[in-house]
Parts: sequence; C-alpha cells; structure tokens
Amino acid sequence: MKHSIVALFLLLAISITAQDFGNFKTKIGNQVPNFEFTSIDGVKMTNKDLEGKVVLLNFWATWCGPCIKEMPSLNKFAKTQDPEKFVVVALARGQDESAIQGFIDNNGYDFVFAADMDKAVYTKFAEKSIPRNVVLNAQGKIIYQLMGYYPEKMIEMEKLIEREISKLPK
Repeated sequence: MKHSIVALFLLLAISITAQDFGNFKTKIGNQVPNFEFTSIDGVKMTNKDLEGKVVLLNFWATWCGPCIKEMPSLNKFAKTQDPEKFVVVALARGQDESAIQGFIDNNGYDFVFAADMDKAVYTKFAEKSIPRNVVLNAQGKIIYQLMGYYPEKMIEMEKLIEREISKLPK
C-alpha cells in the first residue's frame, strides 16, 4: 500500500511537470521576432521602430486580475524613466480598442497601448497565460521574460531595465 501511494505521487508529479503552464516560445538572448501593431492612438509600429530604446512588452487583458494588479507599478515605474530611452508597450491579448480605451480612461495610464485582437503579436511569444512581460534591449534582443504577476520579480525586472537604460548614450 505504501509503495502504491508513493508511485501515485510520482505519477502525479510527472504528469504535472509534463504540462505546458504557459512556457515562452522565445528565449532570453535571442533577437525578438518581427511583429507589428497599431497603437490605440493610430500609430503603426514594428519591432524595428522600437530599437534604440529599452522596451517592455506587456501582454495583458482587462479581464485578467493579475494583469490589473501589475499595471499601477508598471505605470509608476515608467513615469520615472526617460521616454527617449524606455517605452512600455501594453498589448491587450484578444481585446478591441474600446475595451482598452475604457480601461485607460478609468485608470489614467499613459504608456503605449495596442489591441492584439487576433493575438498576432502574442502568439509569437506564447500560446497561453497572461500577464507576460518581455524586456528588449536597445538592439532588440530579449533580455528578460516573466509570466505571471510576482511583485519581487517585477522589482528584479525594473532593476534590469534601469541597468540597460544606463548603458544607453546620454
């Protein structure tokens, strides 16, 4: 009986680790995949347009509790940085511009927002699970990836971003 219980726990552990809990398709150190989006302000942008700045790509949705929890700290952090050197691009996965605009109007966030209604950008990075944050250096290389909302990891990410910004010409 004891061996059966141990075997059952081992089988359960193996099946849990075999599942995809939202792994990234992209890898740290790789060049970011090509993508394009149109901001809710109507500006069409590509990953090439973002080069020269440190970029935080934030994949989120208005219905995602953890996404909403991290937004105030992202906004607060972004306001402390030079917009010529750093940009947050918040891509709303599977949502249209009206949902995003209502969210912005109610919360006063002021970074770049875009609808990723068909998940064209998101699916270059992952298949499921948000929030996700991907940090790009000024050359467009992925230097950090985070899935989920973890305040201590957000602080780690902010420190990394500040170090990258400090490497840019003054």
